[in-house]
Amino acid sequence: MHSKVSIIILNYNGLQFNKNCLDSLLTQSYENFEIVFVNNLSTDWSYEEVKKIFHKQIEEEKIKLIDPGKNLGFAGGNNYGVSHSDANSEYICLLNNDTLAPKDRLENLVEGIESDNTLGAVGAVIYDKGYEQQTDTLIYTDHKKWVNNYFFDSITIDQTQEDKEGNILYTTAVWGCCLLYKKALLKQPFEEMYFAYMEDTALCLQIILQGYRVGMVKTSRIQHFWSWSFGKKPNIMKSFHGIKNYILNFLVFSQGYFWIAVLPFFLLGIWVRTFINYPGIRLKGLFKALVRISKNRKNIKNYRENIKVNIPPKSFYSQLSKEFIYMPFMPSNRFIQGSVNILNSLSKVYFNLVWFFVNYDKKN
Repeated sequence: MHSKVSIIILNYNGLQFNKNCLDSLLTQSYENFEIVFVNNLSTDWSYEEVKKIFHKQIEEEKIKLIDPGKNLGFAGGNNYGVSHSDANSEYICLLNNDTLAPKDRLENLVEGIESDNTLGAVGAVIYDKGYEQQTDTLIYTDHKKWVNNYFFDSITIDQTQEDKEGNILYTTAVWGCCLLYKKALLKQPFEEMYFAYMEDTALCLQIILQGYRVGMVKTSRIQHFWSWSFGKKPNIMKSFHGIKNYILNFLVFSQGYFWIAVLPFFLLGIWVRTFINYPGIRLKGLFKALVRISKNRKNIKNYRENIKVNIPPKSFYSQLSKEFIYMPFMPSNRFIQGSVNILNSLSKVYFNLVWFFVNYDKKN
């Protein structure tokens, strides 16, 4: 019998998305799954609509409705859903409600993670609305893939021969809008300090530090109507959570004392993130983030200490990229592109020298 999957769907005012998303799940070719639908204090009657339209599936316990009575954020809401999932489920699949899944999406995800026993988490190829062609070109024409750099920002690098020949693009993080992982590896998927943004990176890094790999299944594809909850344009809330979690990942996942070597480029990354566009909004978000990080020093320390680490730092960093920055799908010019190329070259030379002089094979 196929392994059971618990699909966690978080609903915050998802009236325009829920029906189509749930309809696409209920026709999946993979049959052994449950849907845990978590209401995150919606005010648009979307939760009541799901109760009305899918009452039969709710009675049959194919859909499990959960309402914590407050907005727990993306991280807390998903944790709440996982805590109410079937104890016998082998896999957890985190799925945004602003997605549409082809019939074979779940089947291909499960086949992907079971094709390599070193895989701890996999994701689908995400087609953000409006960027479908760019995604296809990046992966299937230019043969690129996303990984994290040394301070856990997302960049692109060339695919390896293993990536090109198989169905898995081995990476260091996959997007939380469609992420399947082995339930036994994590007590809960997210630390709730994240609330929203970059918590999927943290989940994947925890799995990698346990000695597992993370990958993207090329045959599993979904359509994503991105940035619905906070909007597509920069605002203080998005800037606050984005920069807060960027700093949080650096503080939590930098291994041993190697963070000292990475610190100059990390600080430069904060400067670029803050001043490249909408600096007024981003400066306010940065100030709020620094205040929140300072108030949560004890929680951050506890979080870091409780992460399982089964591989030495050099093995961890070998899966990351030495490059500094990547700006996806943004209008560019010669000056910007030249600056990016120079910064990436400097970053690679610098870290090659660091590894040449530092013999770093211990776990801590």
